[in-house]
Amino acid sequence: MIWMDEFYEAIPMEEMGWVSLLTKGSSYGSILICELTMAAGLVLISYKTRPPTALEMPSAFHVREE
Repeated sequence: MIWMDEFYEAIPMEEMGWVSLLTKGSSYGSILICELTMAAGLVLISYKTRPPTALEMPSAFHVREE
């Protein structure tokens, strides 16, 4: 990110400082979105691949005759 600051500082316009800030913010924002998407995918995969843990309890009110 240092080279971007040097690049935008080399441009003689004084109003271009916000472009550097916007570019840096969007770069960090895209990394954050990517990391959150990957984490959400891993959470979804781990949730879908867990073993079933449901326990069936026999009902005391309904007696089956076999």
